[in-house]
Amino acid sequence: MSEENEGECVSSSLAVIDKVVPNGWKMKLAKAAAQLIAGSEKGAVAYGELRERIDTIEGRSVVSKALAQAIAQQAVGDPEMLERAKARFLGRAIQQQENVEAVVAGASQHLPLLPAPIEPVASEDATSKGQENNQEVPEESLNSDWAATFTGFAENASSEDLRDRLSRVLAGELKSPGTYPRSTVRIIAELERSDLEAVRNVLPYAFGNYLIRTEGAEPLPSIDMLLPLVDAGLVADANPMLGRTWPAALEDESLCIVGGYLWGLGVYVKKGQSLRVPIVPLTRTGIAVANLLERPDEKIILRSLAERLPSDLYSKIVIGQMSGENRIFNLQQILPSPMYTNVTPLGGSGLRL
Repeated sequence: MSEENEGECVSSSLAVIDKVVPNGWKMKLAKAAAQLIAGSEKGAVAYGELRERIDTIEGRSVVSKALAQAIAQQAVGDPEMLERAKARFLGRAIQQQENVEAVVAGASQHLPLLPAPIEPVASEDATSKGQENNQEVPEESLNSDWAATFTGFAENASSEDLRDRLSRVLAGELKSPGTYPRSTVRIIAELERSDLEAVRNVLPYAFGNYLIRTEGAEPLPSIDMLLPLVDAGLVADANPMLGRTWPAALEDESLCIVGGYLWGLGVYVKKGQSLRVPIVPLTRTGIAVANLLERPDEKIILRSLAERLPSDLYSKIVIGQMSGENRIFNLQQILPSPMYTNVTPLGGSGLRL
């Protein structure tokens, strides 16, 4: 940014300060604005001398020139300071570039396969010679607002921990645009390392968009494990009474499907019985953070849930891959002891957890 542009930028800010800031605070805030935007305390002097003219276009122009002159005088008066400022700027720019490149490089490690580059559409002449005309539509670039927000955090990602976080976010956004909204990116970037460890501690219970909780005198995950997540805005509520309940079976038996992202549990509930699964809901950010980390195998969680259900509740329990909201296929009976495998899809009253 040129000295004149810096002056214009500060002048615009000072004009706003003069209009909205109460007397007594104007000079203090003007000095801070000059320091932060133009890097010069001398801008506040120009403001003090010309503030009565700042409401006019001509006045703002005069202030801009005065600020630019003040900055230039400071540079001339202390050339060594100017060289140090240049060195600091260059050093910071190099560090920011290194950080961004490290984040981008890290994203490639979290993507199983990056989309191949789209070849340019062949010319008519090439087509007439029998060459294939590639009509594929190029991949859309990242949303510009999202990219600007993300770059700001990536530039300051000097630690390996934060770089890895942002690399995973970028990989997820490349795979499925819109997965990580800007507000979620900000929270993920600002999370303390202890918050991430708290999420890792409850991952063995993460299923879909919830944590499945055990019941009893000492339920897991415990309240001590959940409170840090509540404080960080990753869990909506740690109430031990929360859960999802299916209506009581009215027929001989009713199929209830507990579905995750990839796998689901089919519980054939006996007549008059009702299935209840204690859960803790994750917030949108909590889901995003859990997805950044290595989630456990959903089949393990489902088997553990099935083993905790009372045997008089069901006639049998199957496990299978999810197909839509309330259908599972490639079924395997797990309780009572495995008896059959069936690829025919089953549908029932379901819940995507």
